[in-house]
Amino acid sequence: MKKIHTFLMLCTGILLAACGGENTDPVDPVIPEPEPETRTLTFVLPAEGFKTAWEAGDQIVVHGEYAAKQVTVTLAAGDISADGTTATKEVSGLYPYVNEECGSTLYASWPAASSENLKHCFYYTGFNNSNSILLAACEVEDTFTFHNICSAVTFQVTGDFDSYILTGRKDAPVGYEYYQVMITDKVVNLSQYRQGPLVNISGDLSGSGLQTAYIPGAIDLPKGYVLKFVKDGKAIKAVTDKHAFSVPQCGILELGDVTDRLEDFAVEINTAAAVDISLEGTANCYLINGAGVYKFPSVKGNSTTPVGSIETVKVLWETWNNTETVTRKSVIKAVLYENSQIYFEVPSGYHPGNALIAALDEDDNILWSWHIWLPETPVTDVDGTDLAGAKAMSRNLGALKDAPAGAEPPMESYGLYYQFGRKDPFPGPATYDGTITQQEGQVSVEESVAQPTVLYYLAKKDWQNGGESVAMALWEKKGAKTLYDPCPPGYGLPIRDKTYLMWSGNNLYSTMNLTLGLMTVGGKVFPLAGYISDTDGTYQNAGTHILLWSEHYDSGTENGYGVFGPFIYKEADWCKSQGNIRSKAGSARCIVKK
Repeated sequence: MKKIHTFLMLCTGILLAACGGENTDPVDPVIPEPEPETRTLTFVLPAEGFKTAWEAGDQIVVHGEYAAKQVTVTLAAGDISADGTTATKEVSGLYPYVNEECGSTLYASWPAASSENLKHCFYYTGFNNSNSILLAACEVEDTFTFHNICSAVTFQVTGDFDSYILTGRKDAPVGYEYYQVMITDKVVNLSQYRQGPLVNISGDLSGSGLQTAYIPGAIDLPKGYVLKFVKDGKAIKAVTDKHAFSVPQCGILELGDVTDRLEDFAVEINTAAAVDISLEGTANCYLINGAGVYKFPSVKGNSTTPVGSIETVKVLWETWNNTETVTRKSVIKAVLYENSQIYFEVPSGYHPGNALIAALDEDDNILWSWHIWLPETPVTDVDGTDLAGAKAMSRNLGALKDAPAGAEPPMESYGLYYQFGRKDPFPGPATYDGTITQQEGQVSVEESVAQPTVLYYLAKKDWQNGGESVAMALWEKKGAKTLYDPCPPGYGLPIRDKTYLMWSGNNLYSTMNLTLGLMTVGGKVFPLAGYISDTDGTYQNAGTHILLWSEHYDSGTENGYGVFGPFIYKEADWCKSQGNIRSKAGSARCIVKK
């Protein structure tokens, strides 16, 4: 075609020359610029929506084919109907866009500050997301009936905050840099094009009333959200919800009053100052004696096996080992996971107690948990005669102080309580801050690891359903530590050896003092700390009974027995010392295994 065109041009030149005419270049036809129109336009709000009335000063963008020729209409009070739902105004400078696909010739959007149309708008309307109500409409006989473009998230909060930031977890978008819709008298597409997804939107807080954040399109948060609250430019509190949320376009996600769900957002731990408490070995329990920052690797108990893909860490519960109401974060102030290490901070006030820290995956499943033990007085190693033939701790595992020899033992000397084979303790009679429950029935060892705050019990049965071979391997390793041994580094559960008084049978009558509620074996004081029952999961018999675990499991036994505790209590003028039910929870006294 190019050669033909050139040839024709040459022929035309020859003819012009032959006729004595001039040889001139062709000129494109001049299309006259359309004259702008003036129309009286009516703007109608949706019957149901987030904007209920027009206000003086509202600005509406009206466009045809080109954004460069769009008009910003500013409403005055006299333009607005008495109920505020309709506004009528004469508008000049309009350039209608005529297209055979629809009868509409003009298109509108509100607010003008959020409207951002491309060069050729046609019947598309674009917005730059700014956490605001968005409306769009087409014209039918000079009337624009608007459509809602957004959904909303509502909440209330009480606190000294300036603003909020709403974040979609796992990069789920809560906004877009550009959001385009198509609305004509024949087609309504409220999400025609989206560009530049945003995982954060922010807004100022106004008092303690209902707050609303606007999201263009539908709300789709498959991994939940984080709602952060900001003071002086810094996020200080947050609410995290990992549930999936899905709300259709123009719908409302109501979060309610989130004040009671606020957590510290900025976990500020001086990781450079952290003391590594795993230098003597990893464990399921770490013994701490002062305030400061500490760390240990995120591995399973007494091993080097990583626990898995950690999303976050949290404190599951804290206890002061007595009946006082526990002040939250008094035992452990903050926890943090970073570079395969778990960091925790003990506050400068140092309140003696115990806590359980858990590592969780992205779906909030517990991967592993660790017991942190903060005693009131230092734990010492004493002669282990009559217990294990090795040095032993001066108190039960988890106890905050030693039980005195000549006085009634305080509750703080009881220690924590363990079901046979489980690595995680329970506070027993003490109060705690957290969630601990009792549930009847049996579970696998893996399920118990994922539910360290649930005590599973079954009358005269084991708590685990894997049978004898599983039970035998949980704690017993003939002097070494198993994966589930609950003692700190350098310590382990005692071996049951009948040559020592504690494990020899019914020979402990002379060691018991029921008046004071204690027994003395080999110079060591054991408070009669009671136990947690296998029949209903309740704490029982403090001051008269003690269930003290060894690592030993007796094979070939039935009905959940087979663990030589001993279970000791005074009956008439003698004592019983016997194995007992594995779903009961009893005390532990660690011995040196360095």
